[in-house]
Amino acid sequence: MKRRGAPLLRGALINRPVDAPLQTSVRTASVTDQLLHLCQMLQQGLLTQEEYAAAKAELLT
Repeated sequence: MKRRGAPLLRGALINRPVDAPLQTSVRTASVTDQLLHLCQMLQQGLLTQEEYAAAKAELLT
């Protein structure tokens, strides 16, 4: 099975100690990537405007 997600982020999550906080730059890149993906899905017609708005609001809170 092929792993999904950005290799850098996946590695950061797998190789860090359980009690260590995520680095801000990794988390920020992840949110940015997710927002770009949501936008692409909206443009492709895979999400409605309402679904896009709800997912975006959830990411940004």
